[in-house]
Formats: sequence, C-alpha cells, structure tokens
Amino acid sequence: MNKRMKAVLLAAVLVLSMVSSAALAVTTEAKVAFVDGVLEFGQLQGSDGMNMDFGSHTLPLGAVSYTAEDGEHQLTVLDAKSTNDTWSVTAKMTGFSSGTVSNVFDGTIHLQAGSSNAAAMVVQDPIELASDQVDVLVTKGTDTATGSFVSTWQQQNIKLDIDAANATTINTPASYVATITWTLTTMP
Repeated sequence: MNKRMKAVLLAAVLVLSMVSSAALAVTTEAKVAFVDGVLEFGQLQGSDGMNMDFGSHTLPLGAVSYTAEDGEHQLTVLDAKSTNDTWSVTAKMTGFSSGTVSNVFDGTIHLQAGSSNAAAMVVQDPIELASDQVDVLVTKGTDTATGSFVSTWQQQNIKLDIDAANATTINTPASYVATITWTLTTMP
C-alpha cells in the first residue's frame, strides 16, 4: 500500500472513531431535593390500641382508685424538622359518660412515667388528667436537638381516681368512657 492510501485509511479510521464516540455519548442528571422534616405523633398506644382500660367494678360507695388493666402505654413524638422549633404536647380529658347526660362523673387519671428519653425537655411527672383541664405533658425548647421523644407509662403507674363526691353520682351500672385529646403544638 502506498503512503497516500495509508494516510487516507488512517484519516478514515480516525473520523469513524470520533463519530462513533460522539454517537455513543449520553448524559444523565443526578438530582436531589431537600424538604423540611415533619413534627408528628409517632405512636400513642397501649395493648388495647390507644385506649386505657380500668376494668369492671361494683358501683362505688366512696372514693376509689383503680389501676389500668391493659399493660403499658407509650407516647412518641417524632421531630425531624430542620428549624428546631419549640413544641409541646398537651392533653385534655372529658368527664366520664355512659352516653346519657344524667350519667356523667369526673375522675382523674394519673400517669407516672416509667421511662422517658426527654433528657433536655421539660416533662411533667406525674401527669394528672382531670376533666376539662388542659395539662402540658412535655415541652421541647430550641436548645434541644431534634429526634424522637418517647414516654412510657407502665401498667402499675396508670391510675384512675374518683373522689367521694363523684363516686356518689355513679348510680347506674354502665360502661363509662372519657375521651383524652392529645395535642402537639409547635411554636416557631
């Protein structure tokens, strides 16, 4: 082969290799998006779901105290916000009712924490939930890291107290229910 033919073939090979490289090149984008985390209840439960069961008893003749019969209860708050806001959890309990207006009484539920991971938070202990009162359970300040807050109440530390005045208003055998509303509030 002569020199000129070799040069043409070499040039053709170079052109073809450049064209094939450009034809095979592709691009991709790598993306990532960042969103603020959430502040939410992670878990609020006991062995009977979220309910507290104090059992069945004869009509009280005076002040009485009952211990929960359904195991431990746990409250969890998940804090994944980047803003490190202050937040608090409150609870408000209604009176106990059998479903009729005439069968209502007030009681107090006492929760004494068995364990909590709230080292740098303000935690009320014991917690006393009384009818129609708002009780602050825990407050997280801006100097506390985000993460999760867990408070666990053992069965023996969950009590329902009914004073003598309210016990005398319970004159009808029935199932009585009080509703506890747990509220998680953030303050920027």
